[in-house]
Amino acid sequence: MFSLLRQVTGIFQFQHRPVVPVVHVPAYPELAKGQARHFRDSVTLAPWLVSFNSDFGTYYCQPVGNTRLLRQSYICNELDARLVPAGTGIH
Repeated sequence: MFSLLRQVTGIFQFQHRPVVPVVHVPAYPELAKGQARHFRDSVTLAPWLVSFNSDFGTYYCQPVGNTRLLRQSYICNELDARLVPAGTGIH
């Protein structure tokens, strides 16, 4: 009886694997430090201020200047491909 109980408990034991959190590292070091960085939309050339929340792994994008009248702030998991760092001359 004892060996049968041991076999049953051996079948239903689960392997305890350590849970490794998925950490998203932003491509720009200023964002990884918690600092905001100015970006520009490569199509419309509208300025944006982007910051990274390392607790949730999300980007917070807010418009700058007159763009605030036309666009709203938004939160995203990945940085939009249209946003390029301001001042780099990449269009």
